[in-house]
Amino acid sequence: MRVIVVGASDSITGRAALRWASERAYARGAVLHVLKAVTDVTLVGSPTAGLVTIGLIDHDAREAARQQVRALVDRELTDRSLRPHIETLISGRRLSTALRDAAAVSADMVVAGVPRHRSTTRQLRRARRDIPCPLILIDDAHVH
Repeated sequence: MRVIVVGASDSITGRAALRWASERAYARGAVLHVLKAVTDVTLVGSPTAGLVTIGLIDHDAREAARQQVRALVDRELTDRSLRPHIETLISGRRLSTALRDAAAVSADMVVAGVPRHRSTTRQLRRARRDIPCPLILIDDAHVH
């Protein structure tokens, strides 16, 4: 099974990354794992059926993140007939670490929007060496 992992973010580059990754996943017959990194939460709880959880996040934070991902996917991927199979990943780790962990499991490709936050951008670029598959970074220059 082919898997493309994309970091879920409601930034302009995050939305572009979601659309780009979705198009690639659909064209390749791949599953799209939409990963939402949730930080500053209490790391307790257990996985919920139908939701893959990386790390343990309390129920309220997990549910809020799941709803954010669902809303983002519905808003950005409006043509349901062109959507790949989508699974949601929720992580209690920072985005670069969560993407690396998700890629290590089964990803054929990882996609992320490069945020304006310099520290996150540096972390994503550094993560490139630890991700065992292609890492595609979408920045402002690639957003129309």
